[in-house]
Amino acid sequence: MSLVVLDPLTAVLLGLLRRNGIRLAGGVMVLDVCANWIGNWQWVQDDPSRLLRPVGLLPITLFGLFVIAFSVPLHLTVTRTGGRSWPRWRRGDDSRVPVPLGRSTPRIRQGR
Repeated sequence: MSLVVLDPLTAVLLGLLRRNGIRLAGGVMVLDVCANWIGNWQWVQDDPSRLLRPVGLLPITLFGLFVIAFSVPLHLTVTRTGGRSWPRWRRGDDSRVPVPLGRSTPRIRQGR
């Protein structure tokens, strides 16, 4: 039942590019995978071949590993960019022209 609150909170924090959202996503996935394994442990012991079916513990375990594996690179990226999302706007410019990352000023085409 706690996932009813934690999943939307995690989605909002990730959408806002908050580092706490990345940490919360990792924690929620670890707890979710552990709870699923604990809840289905007897079922896995009775018939281990059922673990390989595409519905059940296999997808939640693989998704949990995916979230944990990519949480560190995502955390480093958000930390490095300071939480800014694309497009990065030039400071002090009211025209709101996006500047591609890696360039200090946009290219200006010369007339023919």
